[in-house]
Amino acid sequence: MAGEAPRSGGAPETRVTGAGGAGWLRGWAATRAGLLLVGLLASRLLVSGLTLQKGNLVYHPQGCAVLDVWARWDSEWYLLIAERGYHSEEYFLGRPVAYEASATTGFFPLYPLLIRAGAACGLSFLAAGVLISNLALLAALWFLHELVRRDLGDPVAQASLWVLLAFPTSFFLSAVYAESLLLAGVLGSLWAARAGRPWLAGLSGAVATLARPTGILVLLPLAYEALTSPPPAKGGRFSSGVSLLLPPAALGGFMLFCRASFGSYLPFLERQERWRGALGGPWRAFARYLEAPHLHDAHHSTIDLICALLLVGSIPWLFRHLPRSYALYATAAILLPLGSTLWSFSRFAATIFPCHVLLGRLISRRPVWGDVYTGLALPLSGLFMALYAGWWWVG
Repeated sequence: MAGEAPRSGGAPETRVTGAGGAGWLRGWAATRAGLLLVGLLASRLLVSGLTLQKGNLVYHPQGCAVLDVWARWDSEWYLLIAERGYHSEEYFLGRPVAYEASATTGFFPLYPLLIRAGAACGLSFLAAGVLISNLALLAALWFLHELVRRDLGDPVAQASLWVLLAFPTSFFLSAVYAESLLLAGVLGSLWAARAGRPWLAGLSGAVATLARPTGILVLLPLAYEALTSPPPAKGGRFSSGVSLLLPPAALGGFMLFCRASFGSYLPFLERQERWRGALGGPWRAFARYLEAPHLHDAHHSTIDLICALLLVGSIPWLFRHLPRSYALYATAAILLPLGSTLWSFSRFAATIFPCHVLLGRLISRRPVWGDVYTGLALPLSGLFMALYAGWWWVG
C-alpha cells in the first residue's frame, strides 16, 4: 500500500519488558500498582490542593482510599452525570462557581452510562468508574499489541505497550476519566478496519465518538482504510462505506438529545469554548502561552508546551515510519486541541497512540532509548500521580 511503513518483524529484540503474551497484563498490573501506592501516600502526606483552589466541583462522597485517589477534577462531572443525569441544575445552586444547565454536555454520554450500568449491578458509582476505566485500558492494550504486531512486528508492539503504560500522564487511563474508553474505541476501530471487519470498525468508532468530543476524529483513519485497503470479503466496499456512518450517527444521536434537552444541537461545543476558548489555527495555543508563561497552569503551562512541541515535531516522522492511517489520526489529534489552548494537552497526549508506537519503533531498534525513556517517564509519572491524588492540577 502506498505510503505504508514496511513490517519490522526482523528488528532486534528490545530490552523493554511487559508486553507480548500475558506480559501486557503484567505491565498494566505493575504500573497501576506503583501509581496506586504513590497516590495513597500523596493523599495522606500532601496538603490538599482544594485548600487553595476554591470553587471546584467536588461531587462524590469520599470512599475507599484505594478507589478514591482515582477520582479528581473531571471525575466529579462523570460521577455526577452517572448518578443524576444531564439535568443536574439543582446541584449547582448556591455553588461558588456558576454553571449553566447545559454544562454537563461537555462530557459525552457513553462513559457515565457505563458507570450507571455498573452501579445497577451493585457497585458504587466510584468503583464502577474505576473498573470501567481499567477494563477499557486492558482492551486498549490488547488492541494496541495486536494492531502494531500485525503492522510493524512484535518487538515494536512490545515496546509501544511499555511506552504507553509508562507515559507520564497514563494514570488518567485508570482514573475516572473517559480517556481509556476513547483509546479502546479508536484502537479497536483501526484494528478491525485493518482486519477487514468494517462493521466492527464502525461500531468501535461509535464508541470512541460517544466517549470524548475528539472521538469523531476516528473517521479519518477509517475513511483512509476504506479507500485504500482491499474490499472485505463480505459486502465489499459498500459495507465499508456504510459502516463509516456509524460514528457520525452516534454523534448525531447525542446532538438530538441535546436539542431536546437544552434547546441546542451543539451545547457541548459552547461549553468547550467557555473552558478552552475560541477555536483557531494550531498556533493559537502557543500564542496564548507566550502571553504569560508559567511552569504549570491551565493555559500557560511549560510542561504542556514541551509535550506539544515534541508531538508536533513528530508529525513528519509519523508519516515516514508508520502506516498512513496512524499518521492521519495522530496529526488531527495533535493539532485540533492546539487550536485553542495548551490546557490538558499532556493528558490528551496519553491517548495519541501513534506517537507511542513511533517511540516504540525507535526503542525496538535502539534499546538504549528505552532506558532513557524509562528514566524520564517513570519519575514524572509518579510526580503527576502524586499531584493528581492531592488535588493539584495536572491536566
